[in-house]
Amino acid sequence: MAGIKGFSFPWYRDKWALGTTFFLVLVVFLVLYMARPPFPKPATAPATDFSAERALVYNRALASEPHPAGSDANIKVQQYIVDTMNGLGIPAEHVASPYAGGHSAGMRNMVLARLYGTANTKAIMFEAHYDSVPYGPGAADDCAGIAAMIEIARALKAGPPLKNDVIFVFSDAEECGMLGAKAFCEHPWFGDVGVLIGYETRGNRGKAYMFETGPENGWLIRQLAKSGVHTATSSCMADIYYRLPFRADFGIFKEAGLTGYNIAFVDNFAHYHTKNDNPDNLSLASLQDHGEYGIRLARHLGNIPIDNVRAPDLTYFTVAGPLLAYYPATWNRPLMGITIALFIVVLLLGLVRRHVTIPGILAGCLLFAVAALLTSAVQTGLLAILYGPSKLFTFVTRDLTSLPDIHIIQQNNLYGTAFALIGIATFVLIAGFFMRFVRLQHLAVGGLAAWLGMMFLLDAFLDGGTYAAQWSLLFGLLGLGLLFRVRDPHVLSPARVASASLFVIPGIVLLAPAYVAVLSFVFVIASPVSVLIPVLVLGLAIPQLALITRRSLLWLPAACAGVGGFLIMVGLLNSGPSSLRPQFNCVSYRLDLDTKQAFWYSSDPAPDEWTSQFFPSDTPYATEESESVREKDPFRRISSRIHSEPTMKAPAPVVESLGPEARIVSDAIENGIRNVVVRIESKHAESMHVRAGEGAKVLAASLFGKPLDAGGDRWYLSIHVFPREGVDLSLAIEPDKPFSLQLIQFSHGFHAIPGIKPRPAHMASEPNTIRRHKFVRDGNVHVAKTVVF
Repeated sequence: MAGIKGFSFPWYRDKWALGTTFFLVLVVFLVLYMARPPFPKPATAPATDFSAERALVYNRALASEPHPAGSDANIKVQQYIVDTMNGLGIPAEHVASPYAGGHSAGMRNMVLARLYGTANTKAIMFEAHYDSVPYGPGAADDCAGIAAMIEIARALKAGPPLKNDVIFVFSDAEECGMLGAKAFCEHPWFGDVGVLIGYETRGNRGKAYMFETGPENGWLIRQLAKSGVHTATSSCMADIYYRLPFRADFGIFKEAGLTGYNIAFVDNFAHYHTKNDNPDNLSLASLQDHGEYGIRLARHLGNIPIDNVRAPDLTYFTVAGPLLAYYPATWNRPLMGITIALFIVVLLLGLVRRHVTIPGILAGCLLFAVAALLTSAVQTGLLAILYGPSKLFTFVTRDLTSLPDIHIIQQNNLYGTAFALIGIATFVLIAGFFMRFVRLQHLAVGGLAAWLGMMFLLDAFLDGGTYAAQWSLLFGLLGLGLLFRVRDPHVLSPARVASASLFVIPGIVLLAPAYVAVLSFVFVIASPVSVLIPVLVLGLAIPQLALITRRSLLWLPAACAGVGGFLIMVGLLNSGPSSLRPQFNCVSYRLDLDTKQAFWYSSDPAPDEWTSQFFPSDTPYATEESESVREKDPFRRISSRIHSEPTMKAPAPVVESLGPEARIVSDAIENGIRNVVVRIESKHAESMHVRAGEGAKVLAASLFGKPLDAGGDRWYLSIHVFPREGVDLSLAIEPDKPFSLQLIQFSHGFHAIPGIKPRPAHMASEPNTIRRHKFVRDGNVHVAKTVVF
């Protein structure tokens, strides 16, 4: 086996080993530091600047409580946006856009404002949604975007006017079908838009990513680079995002023909859609990042023509800090060809100089693959211990919306760092052991061969990310080629090996932030796969690992494993329920006003200290077995899962004031058809399901003056974002036949039900990020009522 020149002194006096270690660690820290969000600007910042502290004032007003679409709290938020924008001297108005068609209808709301330019070509459009989920106040999702837009509007108003118009679209009901976005697609201003800047979040901290554009993104990426935004982006982010079970308003606009930039920060998923998505936990740095994207893009795009914003696609990626690299996507294959050619040249150089042999290369490739797989296996075992085998199996076999719980994600960054360190320790230990039997040059070729394979995989499945493998491999080959120039293959100079560390830097620059991004997007639960990122970087540094461990194989793995183990212990010691890491529970309420019966339901397997006020300790956790009970249940038709899921069930108080009201306001028979107009009202409904009674036929129907589908048995209609003023439903039915409507009202929160104790601080409403596909959700209030006409 090849060795590295050295002397008989202990590892802690090996200046080359320690110096190389320090250099590589320093590069990692510098790269990650440069990828941080900006420092927030204070409220005393110049009026023309974006200030996160000023934006936080808006955020506190917007996100004081949960405000799902259709709720009274949502209406207050909507009015606050109108009043605040008007107070800034920017005219704003609430636009209500009713829709109806098929078996669906509802009210689509948005707030629109516009800053007019001096020589408009097309308008810049900012968009975020102001509704939240019922489980949390939505300070980040998406009131951070709303607050950023208000502060951007204020800063633009305070500065010199732009040439192009700026449109602000504050949309509603993103969480229940992106209704506000769909409404704007039908608004006259939609045709005026040249570039869209959308805001989203899936956490409450971290660097804001520009993770999605549109087709023919060349012009957009070039302007992003010219705008001076300190961006974090990559052409592979959208490829990954499209494979995740998440969608946002930006997709609606893109389908309608717009293009632009979709921006989000995604760190700390554990607070997403929970009570902890509140202004106190919102990162001011991330809010500042939102604003820096917006204000810089607005001032750049606002003063150039934006009526032709499409150009051939680019491959693009953040290099370090504010540097954005880009080149035509058509260059990917030629660059791959150059890299493959260099791989062959370096291999031939190694063969000619007798650094490697064909059998040794094959052994090195095999052993590197074995080391990577064993490292992944260790991560899987450790994850199974911390998260639980059954939960891990559910995650692997389902998707991100089927998380059994998120307790391990509540300390995602802590565990993610620990798992990365333990992964490094595992790989270094295994690779060091293998280097007792093969030359380090053979294992180094194996590491670069893994990169070659990764390049082909990315080209096949994530072509926007081919650059990461291609550039890392290209520089890695140059570094190995430098070592292959040594005539004596059995002894390598420590100075030469240390200097070759420079060629590892591109891999670190591209992959260290990538690991952070992957950790935020798919969490520590994906560590058996994500650990391959540091493993691949180590594959570029096999000679350096040999240098670092030449005196002692154990010191580096021991140090990494020790720190990783310590971080895991810290996580375990702080894993108990607390306000920031709450225990989730679930209770819902169903009221049948026809039978005057109400029940509590819970998907929790047993009562806890809060849910025990609803369920006795001996409440069974089971599915509804009685077929007669199932048939009489008025809620059975709204979901096929309603009786297939195990739940706890207990009697609940009957609160009749929760129910909807319906009355006939017009009733006439014409040409043998009974035409009725039914007035449906509710003080509490966020949405409403209307269904015709047994045997009744609806010949025609309309709502908001728009026709609906009719005919067939058990006609139904779902009304989303039910208007507070009620609706007039027009029906054409058969005369002289009994007719009834079953109304099922949906709302959230138990504020109208007396005597309920509040949750302790260490408990929280179970969000829809856990077991998303189940029917019973916390805080749901379902009320059924039949009205006979």
